[in-house]
Amino acid sequence: MMLQNRGLAASALKSDQIRNIPFHCNLSRRTLAWANLIGGFTHARIVPHLGNLIWSRGRVPTPRGNIQLWITKAHLGECLDLVLPRNVTATAGLPGNTILVNGKAVTIIRQIGKRIYIRVAGPGHFTILSKSPNQTQLHF
Repeated sequence: MMLQNRGLAASALKSDQIRNIPFHCNLSRRTLAWANLIGGFTHARIVPHLGNLIWSRGRVPTPRGNIQLWITKAHLGECLDLVLPRNVTATAGLPGNTILVNGKAVTIIRQIGKRIYIRVAGPGHFTILSKSPNQTQLHF
């Protein structure tokens, strides 16, 4: 049986954290940290903060269609799968020093602390990978 909390599955938590889930809070909104920047969701900001979570996912209903997010910790950084509806632009901020969108380098619009920000425009499915310099590649 999988425990669900508004789009976040408890299987994403380490075993000692499952008992600490506050069932009536919007955990997905806090970990995915999305916001509407311009009326009608023509521009959204997505700045996920996973903390000790391994992954988080959510869906944001908007007048233009659903924005779907799935953020996971990867061995080199974080990976954000983002689906944007038509006429929606998103600014995404991830920790790291390099960001690839669908496998290609993109222009960084700003950097604040250890987080770099990029912009993508819908419609489309975007795989955004951030790479951190302090994380090394795992060898199996």
